[in-house]
Amino acid sequence: MVIYLQQTTFTAEGIRCVAINLLREGMSVEVVVRVTGLTVEQINQIKVTEINSQGE
Repeated sequence: MVIYLQQTTFTAEGIRCVAINLLREGMSVEVVVRVTGLTVEQINQIKVTEINSQGE
């Protein structure tokens, strides 16, 4: 079996949107870090600015 992977370029905003969606779905920070390649600090900042502010 041969699997071909298409080379894709992701934008910073696109990766941020994926991180936000994963966090909203209840994924752990560790999983979001592995999936997006962002740092723990970046994910925590997204949680503060995007996720926590939605509840206010």
